[in-house]
Amino acid sequence: TASKMAVSLVVVLVIGVTAAAQTLSPASQNMSDFVTRGPDGTLVIGNESFRFAGANIYWLGLDENVPPHTVAYPTNFRIRDALETAAGMGARVVRCHTCGISMGNPLSFEPTLNSFNQTAMRPVDFAIAQARALGIRLIVPLVDNWRYYHGGKHVFTSWRGIADEMRFFTDAQVIADFKTYVQHVLEHVNSVTGVALKDDPTIMAWETGNEIKPPTAWTKDIAAWIKAQAPRQLVLDGTNGINKEALALADVDMYSQHFYPVNSDLVKADAALTRAAGKAYVAGEFGWGNGDVSGFLDTVQRHAGVAGDLYWSLFPHADDHGFVPHGDKHTLHWPGDTPAMAAAATLLTSHAWAMAGAATPKVAPVSSSPSITLANASGFVAWRGTAMAALYDVRRASAQEGPWTTFCSACATDDDTPIRDPNPPPQPQSTWYSARGIAKDGQPGPWSVPTQRRN
Repeated sequence: TASKMAVSLVVVLVIGVTAAAQTLSPASQNMSDFVTRGPDGTLVIGNESFRFAGANIYWLGLDENVPPHTVAYPTNFRIRDALETAAGMGARVVRCHTCGISMGNPLSFEPTLNSFNQTAMRPVDFAIAQARALGIRLIVPLVDNWRYYHGGKHVFTSWRGIADEMRFFTDAQVIADFKTYVQHVLEHVNSVTGVALKDDPTIMAWETGNEIKPPTAWTKDIAAWIKAQAPRQLVLDGTNGINKEALALADVDMYSQHFYPVNSDLVKADAALTRAAGKAYVAGEFGWGNGDVSGFLDTVQRHAGVAGDLYWSLFPHADDHGFVPHGDKHTLHWPGDTPAMAAAATLLTSHAWAMAGAATPKVAPVSSSPSITLANASGFVAWRGTAMAALYDVRRASAQEGPWTTFCSACATDDDTPIRDPNPPPQPQSTWYSARGIAKDGQPGPWSVPTQRRN
């Protein structure tokens, strides 16, 4: 049956990442338990408080970066690589815009009014299943304030011929259209796990929007409506900043602020407000290179009223070699393309483990192999990278089974590809290459499947 097929698929998927999950997950947590809010605003899983650090990975459901400025579904590799990297950096939560905001584009979940495209949910389904296997919870916004490629409030008003986007929050028909969209998202059954999104504890919170500016009445209405459909999941107010009037809303569990640059005084003031109201507080976005980030993260760690924080933003290895590029100054590739990025990656990792309650940061192993994607007659070799590899070994042989000669011993990073074999044999057909990643502690991962050199 379809349900048995779904169970079989998720079993295979979980087996594929079990080793990574055992070593990358920052703290043991039962992914079958929902995150709840305690009376004082503390987030709780079972009988234990839950604090977190993590990443914004906005593109997991629909990407704009590969090829650059082209809207397309991300590959399973890029989704898995990003989430494994986040887990290796200690993330317990990831915020994903396009897991919930997907309207108005031909590839969207709702490309046109009241028309729903189930194909658009396949990358979302895969991302949710991967996150669950890695012990990562998700925060999922449901609409955007801005006119980005994945859609926003302007899509709903334009469908009804309304020029003023702010009527998204007041027009009865537009509000009904938005609720229909949200209902389809919540009731969507994951094609990998067989679980409806509204019943999946992997989704920690539904965020009413990204940086929206709604009246309190709209937030009250939408929060109550989401809670009625998904009572075991949390609701995060997507208002841009803290709306003090909304702090009393019974159906809102969490509030957030975005920081560009970071601001320790503001995070303390916000956390005091939400704590007094018995609600949770999250630094939903902050630029990792924008201000005194070390001091900001120290403030977050020390203030019990801050449930967690999420930096902007993480990008994966590319499908061929190197990393997926992105145009803003807050792009993070692990372990870092520049000294500043590397220092930030180390700081963010240490902070995430501290937020998870670990006494010392863990060094994540390289649990999977890279893949040779180029081996040509000119001696150039490139590979698709693997999560948590800081360096790579590359070797060659004259036969698929070896013996092997390592000509690059911890000599290259993902930013160095392609590299050149200094002594390529003259006959391409008799040359094979393999590579493996090396973790920051020097421990190697598995070798890749041998790949034959091509003319």
